[in-house]
Amino acid sequence: MNDLTCAKQFTREAAALILTKLEAAETPGDFLAQIYDLSSNPDCLLHRESIDLEKPLSIGRPDSSNAEILFEAVGQIDRDNAAMPGLWTYMAFNTCRQYMNDRWPLDGVRNWKNRVKDRWILPVTPSRGRLIRHGIARLWWASELTYDGSLAHTLSKANNDQYAYTKWVFGVENRLIQLFDRSVGENSDVLWAVMDSMQHGDNSGSSDAIADVGRDVLLEMSTRQLGLLSETELMSVVDAICKGVLQSSHKTNGGS
Repeated sequence: MNDLTCAKQFTREAAALILTKLEAAETPGDFLAQIYDLSSNPDCLLHRESIDLEKPLSIGRPDSSNAEILFEAVGQIDRDNAAMPGLWTYMAFNTCRQYMNDRWPLDGVRNWKNRVKDRWILPVTPSRGRLIRHGIARLWWASELTYDGSLAHTLSKANNDQYAYTKWVFGVENRLIQLFDRSVGENSDVLWAVMDSMQHGDNSGSSDAIADVGRDVLLEMSTRQLGLLSETELMSVVDAICKGVLQSSHKTNGGS
């Protein structure tokens, strides 16, 4: 195992077989041994252009930094290919195995099979929610959806940092899920409008505020196509939603 280089990925069939192996396994050790066998079986693997990490992923640094390391190595690949399970599942069990063992260990975990399904493997056709919960896929997808290469957005400009929103999205627990595991995350213009608008207000970064904003934006999207609005019109709509949520939150928390 090389924790800096990945030049293979599981085939679609192998990715499906892993779930079958999981269901039949009695212990984490038994399961991992079988997956390591698959990882050395040529019939289960596809060769790919090498991914070379600058440094191993590590729980000793923020996941926003791990996301940047992974994104720089993988690059902005086609999103359809990035939704396929073979690469991310292979990296979880091989290239980034130490990170996964440290971050989401299986030994001694009562519901270890659920953890495997949630963090270690992806189904053949993963949902958006599964992609942003998988231990490795979420790092790439968070970067892909928040990377601001041209420094065109509020936080990026303020920090002169193309990964400013990647850091922001990992800054509060569940922020990633609240933003991207909803239809809001399916439209890039709407997503950026929400993220930009959320930079205003003392409570705008809280998990509850983000959940409420996401809910209200979805309600608005059910009545009109926000993605067809001009940038100015879209920001006006989203700013009004964010302002309403934050004012309500302030009153609920005892504000005057």
